[in-house]
Amino acid sequence: MDIKQQLRQGFMALPKPKNDYELVLPEEEQERIAELVDEAGSMIEDAADRKAKMQALQAVEEQKALARRSQVIQRGLPRPIEFDEQRLRNSLDQGPSKLEDDLERQILDEMIQLLLHDAVVYPVAGGKVSGGGRSNLPAIEDEAIAAAKEMVHSEMANSCGFPGANAEQIKRVAVLAEEELFKRTWEDCSKEYVFDARTLSWVPSSTLDEQMKIAGLKHMIDEGRTNMIKDANACNKAEKKLSKLVGGYQARSKGLSDKLLGRVAELNRYQIELASFERLEINEQGAATRRLEKLQEEVQTLTRRGREGQDTYKELVDAKALLQTEIEDMKAEITMREVEEANEAALESA
Repeated sequence: MDIKQQLRQGFMALPKPKNDYELVLPEEEQERIAELVDEAGSMIEDAADRKAKMQALQAVEEQKALARRSQVIQRGLPRPIEFDEQRLRNSLDQGPSKLEDDLERQILDEMIQLLLHDAVVYPVAGGKVSGGGRSNLPAIEDEAIAAAKEMVHSEMANSCGFPGANAEQIKRVAVLAEEELFKRTWEDCSKEYVFDARTLSWVPSSTLDEQMKIAGLKHMIDEGRTNMIKDANACNKAEKKLSKLVGGYQARSKGLSDKLLGRVAELNRYQIELASFERLEINEQGAATRRLEKLQEEVQTLTRRGREGQDTYKELVDAKALLQTEIEDMKAEITMREVEEANEAALESA
């Protein structure tokens, strides 16, 4: 027990954990941002304004870094998992082609260097090329890239027959032209090339005999059957998952529908009750008015009768008082007469 208390006291004596970590940019990015800040001006700024400007400059640099990537990386287009430079050169060198031209050869070299650059700097998931390395492709200034893009845009606009056209218009024309070219090329290649099961590639038909051609077709059929079975299994799993999901949605929909119908029926009942009570209120207001008028009349009648009764009572009280006064006077007169008679009788007897 003493050891636990000592450990608890020791833990309580430790400083509280902090969560004030900061993300540190690479030295090159920090130097670049510092240069941009120096160019923007050396006036004294508020800390919040300086932080906002640094963030804005950093966002601009990130946008520029994103623009320096190839269109394949920017647009997330599919890339080959395996990259074999020599095999790619051999496959493109097969048959009569314009690749013998020096310009076409340079374009091929640039394309291969760009593919290798993307494979090293931005590795494909599941690929055999390990990422995190440095590319041998030399860096190109942003101004040079912009100038090259402008030259290509102008050349494409002129070649399409629409000088001064914007990028979207050129893209539409180029897509139409590429579709026609792809159809013609596919028709020609489908006639001249066959699938080789040994190299798993399309080769000229003249390089294979009938058995190899049959083996290639069989391999394609087997591969298609395998893909079909794989897709069928995936579809079955998706169908089960979808049926379970749809069943849940249907049960939920039925429950909500029943609940909604119950609420609607309850609302209708309450509306009927409300209408009934509103009509009853109107009727009660009319009856209450009539009853109130009748009661007021009765009150007025009773008030009048009470006032008449009070007047009659006053008259009777006054008459009673007058009669009592007369009775008293008569009693006094009778008493006086009796006294006078007694006096007279006494005088006579004397």
